[in-house]
Amino acid sequence: MTTAVICLDQKLRVTALNSACESLFGISRRHALDEPLSEGIPHFSNHEKRLRSALDAGAGFIDRELKLQRLGEQVITVDCTVTPILVDGTH
Repeated sequence: MTTAVICLDQKLRVTALNSACESLFGISRRHALDEPLSEGIPHFSNHEKRLRSALDAGAGFIDRELKLQRLGEQVITVDCTVTPILVDGTH
């Protein structure tokens, strides 16, 4: 089993992702980097509000069996762990 990792900045733009993420979501790093999450990894477009809330509160969450889907594609079921990281006094 591999773990897909996505890093976002305060504006929920993709700042880094690993090859497991590229494989799982069928996206390329070149396409996703520096893009808003909903554009870089469209599977998360319905989840931005919850991610924004977690970032603003500085509190992560775990979501088991989260169903993600890009328009016209098969549903992907994942376990999702969100961890805001404090950098230079901000999340």
